Amino acid sequence: GPKPIRRLPIGTAVAVQLVLAVIILVTVNFLAGTNHRAWDLTRTGEFTLSPLTEKYLRSEALSARKRPVHLIAAIRKSSPHHARLRALITEYERAASGAIDVEFVDPVRDADRALEIADAYQHVFIEDVLIVDAVPEPAAAPEGEEKDSADPPATEEERNARIRFLPVEDLIVYRTDTRNQRRIIGYQAEDLLSSDLIAAVEGKPRRLYFLADKSQLQDASENTPWTVLSETLRRQNILLTPLRLSDAGRIPDDAEGVALVAPHYDLDEREDQILRDYWMRPRSALMIILDPAHRPARLRSFLREHGVTPRDDRILTVRDGQTNSRVRATFAFGARLNRINIDLAGKGTVFEGGTSSLEIREGAEDLLNRRIFPLGLIEAAPGFWGESRYAEGDP
Repeated sequence: GPKPIRRLPIGTAVAVQLVLAVIILVTVNFLAGTNHRAWDLTRTGEFTLSPLTEKYLRSEALSARKRPVHLIAAIRKSSPHHARLRALITEYERAASGAIDVEFVDPVRDADRALEIADAYQHVFIEDVLIVDAVPEPAAAPEGEEKDSADPPATEEERNARIRFLPVEDLIVYRTDTRNQRRIIGYQAEDLLSSDLIAAVEGKPRRLYFLADKSQLQDASENTPWTVLSETLRRQNILLTPLRLSDAGRIPDDAEGVALVAPHYDLDEREDQILRDYWMRPRSALMIILDPAHRPARLRSFLREHGVTPRDDRILTVRDGQTNSRVRATFAFGARLNRINIDLAGKGTVFEGGTSSLEIREGAEDLLNRRIFPLGLIEAAPGFWGESRYAEGDP
């Protein structure tokens, strides 16, 4: 006859399955709560932080701090920029993994908290603002001594150097149309917020000395090499400081680096030695941008010794009988040692105006013996060449 149904094992199996289902549900819920992940589905990646910002947020400059950076976003919830900026600032907090503490405050609805912030930072809320507070934790007293014997708190000047105020209005890019109406065309929130974050964490700006007596670039008008370079460096908390090499006995000790930008005049023997003495210091840095029309002999000799020789040519191509000197170029993937181009490799750019080429002696044995590793970072696109007889007319 038919075998009797054994209900006990079936009931046990169902019970085990239910228990396992509950365990899986609890585990998934726990993992979802502790491993938050957001996806940026916008076409242009508007809410994705740049690799440079991500790298800084994970750097030791933030992770080694005892006191997290306090970022206060005092933005009215009725503001049309509230949702966008909240999403961006939340990404900063997530990427910093606890090194940034974010507080969102509506100055209108949270009037009591707004008054506390205004009193603490001596700031009157007349517009929406971001406050970056990177004042470090006071030094602890030595063991066995009273707390009063610890290092005194930072001076008002030092404290102020660690606090930055960034009006929300400055984060918005406007353009005036043909009807003389101002319209929003974009945001520069990440650029300015990262700049102020770096400046607040570091306090005093680092100095990059610009050899002002070797070029004619110190012009305050818009979009000149001086203003573009100084603004770019300022966002990294680097102050571009003019220095007259002819008057200086040496490069100052606080130099983060030295810049020669399109030098029109060559170094004399004394100045050449000052530059070489600086170059032999630990962690020295030189940034040299050459004007193709001027190739100072001593500076060219210095560069050649280090594997980089400026050529006397102009990069160009010919299309339909017309000479084109607007150079298309691509950032190189480079050698294993080249970590500079990690985020740029394969991307294109354009050089406007007259451009000359550089001979880069990558892998030269005599340079390797001196532990010098020159690397080419950018290459002209196919079809362009360095024309050495550029002054003779038709190439």
